[in-house]
Amino acid sequence: MLKEKQRGIISSLRKQIEYYFGDKNYPKDQFMHDNADSDGYISLDLMLTFNRIKALTKETQKLIEAVANSKVAELSECKTKIRRKKGE
Repeated sequence: MLKEKQRGIISSLRKQIEYYFGDKNYPKDQFMHDNADSDGYISLDLMLTFNRIKALTKETQKLIEAVANSKVAELSECKTKIRRKKGE
């Protein structure tokens, strides 16, 4: 049951992250653009401050797990930052 709950949290995180980096939100989200580095990455620490993310987890590892299978977002090599996938 605990694993099921964890999978549900990961799934909810992925859905929220994909919303943030998706077509409806990302192009017009000035806050995200202002906080992205020159390669378009936003730190996972900053993502953990977003209210809807914060309501689901305080753990960086859960964000990493959520992004692992995302069709919209990707992690940096060092796994400390996230960005919209190139070509998306």
